[in-house]
Amino acid sequence: MDLTGALWRTSTRSDNGGSTCVEVATNLPHVVGVRDSTDRHGPLLRFHPAAWTAFLRRFPALRVGMGLAATDNVCEPGEAGQRR
Repeated sequence: MDLTGALWRTSTRSDNGGSTCVEVATNLPHVVGVRDSTDRHGPLLRFHPAAWTAFLRRFPALRVGMGLAATDNVCEPGEAGQRR
């Protein structure tokens, strides 16, 4: 799962002095990337968009941290990076 062209955004919950910073890229088809913004060249987590959406539905506070309303679709299969 290639993340070339990923547009990374930092979670609003990451503004705590820099010790726990998370960035997410949802603009690519078929993959959502998650990384530590303090180690941008370090390891990445890759999720299928449906798995990422299911994860965020399970933890509503994370949706808020990513700047999403509770009713926003993060990305459904085939719609990575699109919000309804």
